[in-house]
Amino acid sequence: MKVYVLTHCAAEENYTPAVFLDEAKARAAMKADYDENLNNAESVGAVFDTDFDDNFASITYTDDTYDVYQLFEVEAE
Repeated sequence: MKVYVLTHCAAEENYTPAVFLDEAKARAAMKADYDENLNNAESVGAVFDTDFDDNFASITYTDDTYDVYQLFEVEAE
């Protein structure tokens, strides 16, 4: 059985994993969290750089902090 592990790491050194049985739900969760953080930061002009693709997303802020998301497909028994 395949599971999808979404990780989120922020500059404050907190690391949050989430496990999904459905790839579409994992991608949707990554996109929703990324969009929320990006919209909040853009509203105060705090975004320095962004990157988003199928399995990786990042936001780098003007104060050198960041949010990084990675999605892994894992085979579980």
